[in-house]
Amino acid sequence: MSRAALRVPRRAGTVALRAVRVAMGVFLLLAGGGAAAARAPDGRTTLALERACQAENGEAGSWCAAYLMGVADTLTAFGKGGHRGGLCNPNYDPETLARAFVAWAQRHSELRNLDMLAGATAALRERWPCA
Repeated sequence: MSRAALRVPRRAGTVALRAVRVAMGVFLLLAGGGAAAARAPDGRTTLALERACQAENGEAGSWCAAYLMGVADTLTAFGKGGHRGGLCNPNYDPETLARAFVAWAQRHSELRNLDMLAGATAALRERWPCA
């Protein structure tokens, strides 16, 4: 088999690298014990995610629901792996995730400047904590 046949297409490699970065970011956040120090760059805040979820009404095919599903699926994998920073015994669908996140964000308006990943992680861990 030639070397060319073994190469990962550039786009696939970029997507895979992005997924690894997100997973590592979540892991580092969980390993650090919380979201308190994660200040977001402009446009990636918990408030921005909350507004997107509200504007899209948390519909299953929305950007908000897809983002939260990715976060939830990643955290569920950590929980199933025994990491107490993951999600344990979750029962969710896209609409449930959006409602849970928006309700959490409204209760924690003081955290609106957190990175959206940190806010989503905190919201979902509060809803489905591991003991």
